[in-house]
Amino acid sequence: SLARLDYSNYEVLVIDNNAQVLESTARLLEGWGCRVQAAHGAPDHVHGPVDLLLVDMRLDHRADGVAAISRLRRQLGRDVPALILPGDGTRERIAASGLPMLEKPASALRLRSALTRLLQRD
Repeated sequence: SLARLDYSNYEVLVIDNNAQVLESTARLLEGWGCRVQAAHGAPDHVHGPVDLLLVDMRLDHRADGVAAISRLRRQLGRDVPALILPGDGTRERIAASGLPMLEKPASALRLRSALTRLLQRD
């Protein structure tokens, strides 16, 4: 059940170009007990272990969400669970990547449900 999963041991990296979305998503996840790293645009490197990537598809000229996830997974040396948030016209690329996506705006319940499914895979 969604309410039963204890999020307090999870480190989540949230990546988005929109500062308001980034801040509100980080606050929501912290409210659930997650430790959150927030990055405005595709980060060059990750600090410490990460359990989950929550990434907006539209980032910056250097990378879209699919490329950012791929690079971060290589850097972390493992297939970190990831959830991508599509922008207009990006669904085909996401579908081709095989990454799970969550349409924006996502309600807190839908986000929590998606995160729970990903985190319970391990």
